[in-house]
Amino acid sequence: MKKQTEKNPHSVLFVCTYNLCRSPIAAAYFSEMVKQETEYEWEIGSAGIWAKNGLPALKPVQQIMGMHGIDISSHISRKVTQDIVDSYSLILTMERRHKELLLSEYQYLERRLFMLTEMSGVVWTIPDPAGNNLRDYDYVAKEIKGWLNIGRNNISILAVDKTTTPTE
Repeated sequence: MKKQTEKNPHSVLFVCTYNLCRSPIAAAYFSEMVKQETEYEWEIGSAGIWAKNGLPALKPVQQIMGMHGIDISSHISRKVTQDIVDSYSLILTMERRHKELLLSEYQYLERRLFMLTEMSGVVWTIPDPAGNNLRDYDYVAKEIKGWLNIGRNNISILAVDKTTTPTE
C-alpha cells in the first residue's frame, strides 16, 4: 500500500442561480489560476441555488470559455445541498440574493460565505447574461476573471481558514 502524502487542501465553491453560467465560469477560471500552484491542493466546485442536477453549461458559456482557451464541456450542474456546502471551506456567490438565501438555510456558514466581489472589498452583483447575446456572456466572463484576479489573495487565505474575514 502506497503512503499518501498529506497536503493542505484549499476548497472553494462558487454559487449562482442555476449553475449553468456564472459559477461554472468562476470555477473554470479559478481552476486555471491555481493549476500551476504546488504549495496547496485545491478543490474547486460550483453549484446553483435553484439548479437542476445534470445539465451542461449553456452553449454560449461553452463557446465563450472555449474562445478563452478553457473547455467546460464536461461541466454538469448541481443544486446546492448541505452536503455540498459542508465540503468547502469558502463559498462565493455571484449575487447578494444568493448569499442571503444560503444564510437563511445554513446560518452556520456566515464566517465562510461571501459574494465573490467581497474578496476585493466591494459588494457588487455579477449580472446573469442568460438569454442575452454572446457579447454579454463574454463581458460577464471577463468581469468574473477580473474579480478573481483582484480577490485572489483573500480567496487563498479564506479557502483554508474559516475564522477570518477579507482584508479591506
